[in-house]
Amino acid sequence: MNATTYHAGPPEPLAIHVRLAGQDDIAFVSNSWLKSYRDADAVAGCPNRVYFPWQHRVLERLIPRAALLVACLDSDPSKIAGWCCYERQSGAIVLHYVYVKGKHRRLGLARQMIEMVRDAEAVPTVFFTHRTPVVDRLPLGPEWIYHPFLAHDEGAAAAPPAAPAPPPL
Repeated sequence: MNATTYHAGPPEPLAIHVRLAGQDDIAFVSNSWLKSYRDADAVAGCPNRVYFPWQHRVLERLIPRAALLVACLDSDPSKIAGWCCYERQSGAIVLHYVYVKGKHRRLGLARQMIEMVRDAEAVPTVFFTHRTPVVDRLPLGPEWIYHPFLAHDEGAAAAPPAAPAPPPL
């Protein structure tokens, strides 16, 4: 994927450059993911001593196999404004997480990174594995399917079986 420059919307345009993450970006991505997802409803009630080591294990499996895009400030490419972690599986996008730093939120940066991925991959279905209040505010269509189990999968096909097995009698 080629690096692209986007300008986020009002109140003040944010000039950013989107690139593939490098090894130097992984610590920031992991740290921001762990901390920002900690308050999600999906892990509410989970003690820190359980959440942090187990979610870290999930990230250790996801990050190496996924594409990781980093949005950097044009004025200083070492300053990360946000990032997006996704992979393509069986004709679908599996969007694992999108993060934007607090001071750059509500400018459309997350939406632009998601659109960039969808445009580049050109697939009809998007599975997402981490549900947050931000995801709940997005205008998701029927092609968006919440599938948290793909975050724990080792990259198997994202498509569900043709028909579920009948319940035992």
